[in-house]
Amino acid sequence: MPVETITLPSGEDSQYFRLPDPKTGSQLAAMPYTPADAICPGLLFRNHVCLLTGQPKAGKSTFIRDVLRRSLAAIGSTAGLHRSFLSDRMQQAARILVLSEENVTTWVSYAHDLRDRLGPRPLDEIEILCRDDGGIIPADAGEVVLWAQAVADHALVREFDIVVIDPVSRFGGIQDENSSTDVRMAMFAFQKIATEGKCAVLGIHHTAKSGTTPRGSGAWQAEADVLASFEIPEKPDKLAVDECPDDSRLRVLNCRGRIQSLEPTTYLWLDSEGDYRATTPSASTGFRDRTARDGDAILNALRSVPVARVVRLAEDLGMAERHAMRAAMRLAELNAVFLGKDDGYDTIRLAYGGS
Repeated sequence: MPVETITLPSGEDSQYFRLPDPKTGSQLAAMPYTPADAICPGLLFRNHVCLLTGQPKAGKSTFIRDVLRRSLAAIGSTAGLHRSFLSDRMQQAARILVLSEENVTTWVSYAHDLRDRLGPRPLDEIEILCRDDGGIIPADAGEVVLWAQAVADHALVREFDIVVIDPVSRFGGIQDENSSTDVRMAMFAFQKIATEGKCAVLGIHHTAKSGTTPRGSGAWQAEADVLASFEIPEKPDKLAVDECPDDSRLRVLNCRGRIQSLEPTTYLWLDSEGDYRATTPSASTGFRDRTARDGDAILNALRSVPVARVVRLAEDLGMAERHAMRAAMRLAELNAVFLGKDDGYDTIRLAYGGS
């Protein structure tokens, strides 16, 4: 605890908040920089909290279950990866814990679908606590801290990679959604689960009437590591997403937050198999920023030389090493490459078969 009791020269006891020693810029520059551990690139990152909001009946539950299924499908694969809803990135295999206010019938249906599509192997990698189990929601704000510690301990011991909390308002013990104090206390609990449980936390919440911001206090937006909104576009025909077979299926995922590789806007739609497919505005316009273009060049080079030192690869491509490293970090956050070390040099290799 940072708060200590010290005895003053007068003999009186006084409480003192002891700050840790700060790090200098030189110390920070000497520390290795590692990219965020993206379980689902652009959405779920280990040790981070993602708040996904959407209007009722917008389809966010279907989207969430699609994301979870893809991570379960990666279990047992050679690289532990499966194609994400965006085709240029991969999802990691994940063990999943769901805390849901929905009844058991909903999750029985989902389990049957998983078994039919993936077989029995991944079914034991997802565990669900739902309304029918009882006693899974803290009764008040006073129990939230104990509840969060219990969930974090469970996630750590059971090695869960993703913890889904649906909805955050109930599980966070929030009495007043417009109270910044209540919301911050809930977000502190979710962050505790993410950091101590070493997992990604996905919290589900409704949007305000605007359909674009979380309902209630602005603290939701301030405290989330990733803030995502799942929306039905007002004029889907104006988005010109040629790949979508039916405008009524089109959805928009907007993301912002503390992770560099977040995709600001993604267009999603359900295909004939019930899977989400996606594209981005930049894919439609053909615009690619420098980091993305450098990443394309690195991936192309790695298809013929699957493992390389970043400095050597940069030389071969006529690229500044800092630009190559920045692109490599982004590719790592898309699960397209693995980064490592070889005799003190940064190395990069394809995460999956070069396709």
